[in-house]
Amino acid sequence: QSDAAYMKTLPDAYLYLAICTGGAQVGKNLIMAPWGGMLSDAQIWNLVAFMRTLADPPYTGSVP
Repeated sequence: QSDAAYMKTLPDAYLYLAICTGGAQVGKNLIMAPWGGMLSDAQIWNLVAFMRTLADPPYTGSVP
């Protein structure tokens, strides 16, 4: 998602949970698989931080 206004509404913890447990667990698409068994906590937090860099205009909030 590159819409900065939308991304600002999503807390880092929500993005972490979506990646870790999959889309269905956060009310999103069932196609998004859970990655918690494949990625470490640090890798998931790094992915959250990377996702923040995709926003246009750039995200200026805190990143874990």
